Amino acid sequence: MQIKVDPKRVELLNDHPRFVILVAGRRWGKTWLSLTWLLSGKFTVNDIRFFVAPTYRQGKLIAWNVLKQMLSDTRCQFNETELKVILPNNNQIRIVGADRANLLRGVGLTKVCLDEYVGIVPLR
Repeated sequence: MQIKVDPKRVELLNDHPRFVILVAGRRWGKTWLSLTWLLSGKFTVNDIRFFVAPTYRQGKLIAWNVLKQMLSDTRCQFNETELKVILPNNNQIRIVGADRANLLRGVGLTKVCLDEYVGIVPLR
């Protein structure tokens, strides 16, 4: 996947606010940028970072192959069943769906990216 790393994308990756909301059109590279952001920065012991899509299936379709391609030349372990990458330093990047929100509770996350969200959906 070839993404042009223009000054705006570099600025987004280097900025460190607590929250970022990115609105961009189709094929802009939001997924690639989000996964690059999840992989960037300092890792500590037992970091877990999530890419959250509206559903598990959407996460698999949207981000899983992109993440595997980004890390294809590394010594990462890929778990296809759980959509989980274990990095050489034993930290994790996971693709998850918000359709089963109870499964997401209680996980201590270092970074999280919510993808393909139009609005806030209340938890029941």
